[in-house]
Formats: sequence, C-alpha cells, structure tokens
Amino acid sequence: MKGIVNVSKVMISCALLLGVGVAYSESTESSHNSTSAATLSKHFTIKKSNGNSRSLPKKLKYTKRVKQGVGYVTYSGYLTRVSYKKSGGKYIGTYSGTLKGRWS
Repeated sequence: MKGIVNVSKVMISCALLLGVGVAYSESTESSHNSTSAATLSKHFTIKKSNGNSRSLPKKLKYTKRVKQGVGYVTYSGYLTRVSYKKSGGKYIGTYSGTLKGRWS
C-alpha cells in the first residue's frame, strides 16, 4: 500500500510540473503581442506614376503586411504626396507618412 501512495505522489508532482511548464510556454509565446501600438508605427515612402499630374491624388491609402518575429504586423493608413516630377511622358509622385501597425 505504501508503494502505491509513493507512486501517486510522484505522478501528482509530475503533473503539477507539466502544468507549470505549459503555462510558462503559453505566456512566452504570446509575449510578442504585448507590444503597444505606439511602438508599431513605421515610416513609409513610396512612388506612384501616372499619365498626368491630376491623376496623382493628394492622399493615398496604403496597406502593407510585414513578418516581424513570430507573427505578422499589418501597417495601414494614408500617405500624403510630398512631391511630383515629370519623367519622360509620365508624372511620378512621391508619397510619405507614418503608418500605425497592428498584429495580424
């Protein structure tokens, strides 16, 4: 009878240790999502070309998905036109701005 009690104590202690290990691994896996949205802001600069300068809008909706660490961050927002110039028969506009990111 004493042997059965010792075996059950060992099994209970192993189960408790495994439970603590699982809880620790879950907390470390989700820690990458604990970054605040303010730290996920990123500056983007892009170029867009068109046939005439009127077709280049003042603001441009822009979305980009980037792999960061274990997960992905989706940056989205509006970029404003900084400048435009004529190159050949096309107009090329430069858009710039800081976009907010969120985990996805």
